[in-house]
Amino acid sequence: DAQPNNLTTTSLFVNDKWDLNNHWSFNVGARYDKNDGKNEAGFKIADDSKVSPRLGLTFDTFGNGRLRFNASYSQYVSQIANGNIADASSPAGSPSLLYWLYDGPSLSGLPTDQFVAKVFDWFNSIGGTSNRTFLAGGGTNGIGTQIPNSLHSPSVREIAVGVGSQVGRNGYIRVDYQDRDWGDFFVDEVNLGTGTVFDPLIGAKVDRGILTNTDQLTRTYKAFLFQGGYRLSSRLNIAGNYTWSKLRGN
Repeated sequence: DAQPNNLTTTSLFVNDKWDLNNHWSFNVGARYDKNDGKNEAGFKIADDSKVSPRLGLTFDTFGNGRLRFNASYSQYVSQIANGNIADASSPAGSPSLLYWLYDGPSLSGLPTDQFVAKVFDWFNSIGGTSNRTFLAGGGTNGIGTQIPNSLHSPSVREIAVGVGSQVGRNGYIRVDYQDRDWGDFFVDEVNLGTGTVFDPLIGAKVDRGILTNTDQLTRTYKAFLFQGGYRLSSRLNIAGNYTWSKLRGN
């Protein structure tokens, strides 16, 4: 029976910031995410949790804000993806399909109702749904993909460093570097070890795919961020920023 899937993420975030002295300040936080998910057939697909740290520090060289260095380390977790991930193993919610090749007499110039009737006359004459000679494909939805273990949420690790300086009395410039690396990708593994399953709709064995997480894929993001501004008067400020970034992955 089809029913709405149920994907729930419960989160808790704590954060604290304090100044050690005029030169050092720290930011410490953590986020807790708990995933609980069932597909449209009511089967459990996710039951995991993760703690993501958020750490940061700032060093004020002269203790007056004119030259500051900062660094941070963070992790971010996304939710379990809906659609083709959460319901990949669900036989409910999406129709199962079979496809037959038409090999009957040529049909043309007929009204739609007569055209369809002629096609089904031929189809029934060769045995209808019992025919396997002209069966081109299809199968039971969700039977070829299974989720034997709980899925983990994809996550990204970010390291950032930067420096900012006051320019004169009215200006500032800042440069930051960001480095991000993703993990826990969703993949569908199909190999000799995953075996086969019997699909009763087509009466044959089909490859068994395992939907799971992996870190064998790569996705990285590196960027330099430049920004600056200047106050020309009490009513006029100018500012600009520029980002150079590179995203690579497979």
